[in-house]
Amino acid sequence: MTISTPSTTFYQTIFLVNALIWRLWYSLGIGFVLDRQSNKKKWTRHFIKYGEGTEEAWRQWKGLYHLSMTMCYASFVAAAFKMYNLPPDWTYGMALLRHVVGCALIALQLWTVVSIYESLGEFGWFFGDFFFDHAPKLTYSGIYRFLNNPERVLGLAGVWGIAIITWSKAIFFLALLSHILTLAFIQFIERPHMQKLYGQSLRQDSGLSKSLKRSL
Repeated sequence: MTISTPSTTFYQTIFLVNALIWRLWYSLGIGFVLDRQSNKKKWTRHFIKYGEGTEEAWRQWKGLYHLSMTMCYASFVAAAFKMYNLPPDWTYGMALLRHVVGCALIALQLWTVVSIYESLGEFGWFFGDFFFDHAPKLTYSGIYRFLNNPERVLGLAGVWGIAIITWSKAIFFLALLSHILTLAFIQFIERPHMQKLYGQSLRQDSGLSKSLKRSL
């Protein structure tokens, strides 16, 4: 649909609203499910109530989370595609610079995502410690050697890269909203659960912060 429909105001609005809805669901909807799971095991209890087990609840959750994440970013890219206009002259203004910087930020986010998955594995990537009591030992390896929460900034670098390439106020708004909602998710959903689960084992300062403090 993104490729076959014209880039009129009507279709641009539809794609922007679609991207907004998926972002709200991915941050607020998924966040609500995880909050209820953290405090009352609501998701797991639902499956146990109807004769399933913890493993099935975990499997269904992974499917829901993966679909939500995919649609969130796919709808954002689709909306940006609708708002994008190919520069008539690449040497005029900042057209070439915007595309170079934007592509670099997209590559940075992809590298960050791969690094996070390599460090956390499937269990950590899908918030396994919300669903199982036997949480793994807390370790700081890979990208987490340097940053406590790489998704705070680097995890959304590509979203800002697409906004810079598109150079659209609507896409910049979506990027800003995405960043704000991600920070809220980390602060109000992820961090309280990690604090409750790991307590004093949580590192307060990242490796990068410690290095900067020693240098100063």
